[in-house]
Amino acid sequence: PVFQGAVEAAQVFAQQAKGAGVNVKLRKLDSATFYGDNYLKWGFSQDFWYANYYLVQAAQATLPGAAYNETHWKDPKWIELVQSARGEIDDARRKELLHEAQKIEYDQGGYIVWSFSNQIDAFSAKVTGFTTSSTGIPLMDYGFRHVQFVAA
Repeated sequence: PVFQGAVEAAQVFAQQAKGAGVNVKLRKLDSATFYGDNYLKWGFSQDFWYANYYLVQAAQATLPGAAYNETHWKDPKWIELVQSARGEIDDARRKELLHEAQKIEYDQGGYIVWSFSNQIDAFSAKVTGFTTSSTGIPLMDYGFRHVQFVAA
């Protein structure tokens, strides 16, 4: 159970596959086993990722040589598009390159994306010192060393 709903999603996937004539045998593992010696070697498995920008996700999980390349998917055109987007300084052109790369990955990539989980960051007037994250994702850099509790 690496993330809420993961076990249930695997069960739904198995049921849907059975409807298509494919028998999926589920094997529930504890996190230590899943992320142990066989991690990145499982033939077919389920994992989760928090929200990332597309280029960050590609660098961490999809490009050849990425540290967490779970699917080992390689598409020369996709790689070329991502590499070009990484070096593109024109926002409109980078957007075009990324849209094309995303379509290729959606159509042919190694991931089956079954959901995007809601993520919530909370703030309080009693806590000060939070700064804008360099990633643009709220609380992504945390920066708790700057945070102070304001007593009432």
